Amino acid sequence: MFKKRKLILRFVGGPETESGVKFVAKIRTSKFTEYEFGQARYVIENMESFAGFKAMPVIPLSTIFDLKKDVELIHWLSSLNEVVGKNLLADMGRAARIRIHGLWEDTKNIGQTLAIPNPVNRMTGLRSIAGLEKLHDEWSKKLNAINAKIQIADFKKRYGTTEFPMPLLEGCKDVEPIMTFEELLAEGHEMRHCVASYSDWVMRGEHSIYRVLAPERATVDVVNENGKCFVRQIKLKCNGEPSPETCEMVKKWIERQECGGK
Repeated sequence: MFKKRKLILRFVGGPETESGVKFVAKIRTSKFTEYEFGQARYVIENMESFAGFKAMPVIPLSTIFDLKKDVELIHWLSSLNEVVGKNLLADMGRAARIRIHGLWEDTKNIGQTLAIPNPVNRMTGLRSIAGLEKLHDEWSKKLNAINAKIQIADFKKRYGTTEFPMPLLEGCKDVEPIMTFEELLAEGHEMRHCVASYSDWVMRGEHSIYRVLAPERATVDVVNENGKCFVRQIKLKCNGEPSPETCEMVKKWIERQECGGK
C-alpha cells in the first residue's frame, strides 16, 4: 500500500517516502474542489517547507493558507515550540493565525520601509510572539518619528506624485478614504500605528486605507484579493482593538459596495 501511495506522490511532485505518505494522509480540505486540489498539490510539492506541521494529527489546508504559505513565518513559529513547550501551529485558532500573519507582514514591511538590512533575519531571531510585537512597536515609533518632509520628498521622487489611486471602496459619512501620502502620514501620527508603511501597497492598488470617525476613531485597511474586497484589519489608537459596534458598522459599509468602486 505504501508503495502505491509513493507512486502517487511522485505523480504530483512530492517525495516518495513513508513520511511523505503520512504527511499527505493528514491533509484535510472542506470539499476538495479543483482550487483546493491545487492548494494541496502546492503543499505536497513543497512539503519540506511545511515540516512544522508534521507533528499535527491532522493538517487543515486552511491552517497553512491562513499564514499565506509564508515559509519563513512557519519555520519561525515551529522554532518556538521548544521555548513554549507546545506546538503553536496546532494550538492556534484561525483568528490567531490571521493576526500573527498580519503582525509578521507589518513588521517586515516597516523594516523594509526603514531600510533596515534584512529585517526578516532580525525577526526570526526573536524567541516569542511578544518579542515580535515589541519589535513591531519599536519600528513603528521610528517610522512615525522620521521627518514628514523627508518622507514626502522621497515618496514623490519614487512615484512622481503623492496622490493615491482611486480607493477600492467609496467612503461614507463615518468612513473617509485616505487619498494622499500626506494624509496617510498624518493618520499614522495621530493614531500612533504603522499605517504609513502601507503606502507602496496603496499605490499599487492592492490596499486602501480609511479613517473611521464613528462610533469611535479607528483606521481600516481594505484589501483587494481576486476582485473581492475585505477588511484586513481595524485598529484604534496604538493598535487597540475596535468595539463590536465599530466592527458591525464597517461590515455593513463594505457589504453595500462592490470592490474597485464599481
